[in-house]
Amino acid sequence: MVSANTTPTAVSARPSKRPSTLLLVLIASLSPLSMHIYLPSLPGLAADLQASDAQVQLTLSVYLFALAAAQLVIGPLADRFGRKPVLLICLGLYLAATLFCRFAPTIESLIVARGFQAIGGCVGMVLSRAIVRDVSTRDGAASLLGYVIMGMAMAQMLGPVIGGLLDGLYGWRASFDLLFLTGLAVLVLSAMYLPETNRTPQTSLSPRALAQSHITLLKEPRFWAFALTGAFASGVFFTFLGGGPIISQREMGLAPVDYGLYFALIAAGYAFGNFLSGRYTMRLGTGAMIFYGNALSLSAIGLMAILFGLDMYHPLALFGPMLLTSFANGLCLPSTFSGALSVRPDLAGTASGVAGSLQLTMGAGATVIMGWFLHLGIWPLVIIMLLFAIVALLTGMTANTMEKAARADIKRPADPSGAHLQ
Repeated sequence: MVSANTTPTAVSARPSKRPSTLLLVLIASLSPLSMHIYLPSLPGLAADLQASDAQVQLTLSVYLFALAAAQLVIGPLADRFGRKPVLLICLGLYLAATLFCRFAPTIESLIVARGFQAIGGCVGMVLSRAIVRDVSTRDGAASLLGYVIMGMAMAQMLGPVIGGLLDGLYGWRASFDLLFLTGLAVLVLSAMYLPETNRTPQTSLSPRALAQSHITLLKEPRFWAFALTGAFASGVFFTFLGGGPIISQREMGLAPVDYGLYFALIAAGYAFGNFLSGRYTMRLGTGAMIFYGNALSLSAIGLMAILFGLDMYHPLALFGPMLLTSFANGLCLPSTFSGALSVRPDLAGTASGVAGSLQLTMGAGATVIMGWFLHLGIWPLVIIMLLFAIVALLTGMTANTMEKAARADIKRPADPSGAHLQ
């Protein structure tokens, strides 16, 4: 019997069957696609629904907050009942909410529907990470996550491009038509081909057991170090996500289609970073990937500040450094998630939910802040991203130091009395 306080050594003797990487990519990509596809339509959406900038920003902020909150519950549910049944139920909720988004008559109804869409859609992000950890070793998980997140990045890359084209041809609601069809396809494929990978299900989901799972995990300093590193690193990108579409269209004259094409550069950088992460993490180690990624991200935002300080208000002065930053995130984030999930492998679903929730809460806060300062132009965007990049570098160095100490402690021999030899 496996209880909520299962130790990391209590693992199933029967290995989990590894699902198709392509299927994992499709499952994981649904929520990022839902988040990004309508971004080029924000100005047109505001005009159609007669909404203010702050109200339109809430369609993104509420999505992120709901995404963050839902992960805290979906992870433990999947630890208790299995990955597949939780996935299928949540995908059903996603489809219903997407239909409400499609036919929303007011900005308020769209905001509410986006919240429910996030709750249903976040299951793919949480469970794809947990499934990877179910079937992989620590470094192997970072490698496989690199490929899965690379696929997610492709969805992020294509989403704004497709959304911009659909907006130009049919209006902003057409993006939700495509999301519904995509979600339906993912539901059918998951029902047919996804194996159950949770071989050590929790035996209780009482409020006490649920709380104990979170408390056990949150008592681990290494988990906090890795999770916070991922959250602050992602904060750079989410800050751009909150301000980039409106600032680039208003101050640089980009049309929705143009924004989608420039954004494709950013997503391509993220995809390439994840490709390199998948290829080299096993060789270099998670610590090196985290450090290199955060150092490059900070350097890129510093370059952006210099370019705007020289009055170079060209789209490439914004999107060029963001290309480097997204590439850096691609190097860093798979290793931060792998590190967070590997602290307590028996609580991988809970760890995935908590780490993802922390990341998205940070991102949602960044988008809300950007909504307050959009009228001030580009500099609040640059300053907030710079602060996130600095803190991510520092927390990443802390995580790596703690991980080295933990590994050294495990390898250190013990004397017969149980005390470590000095």
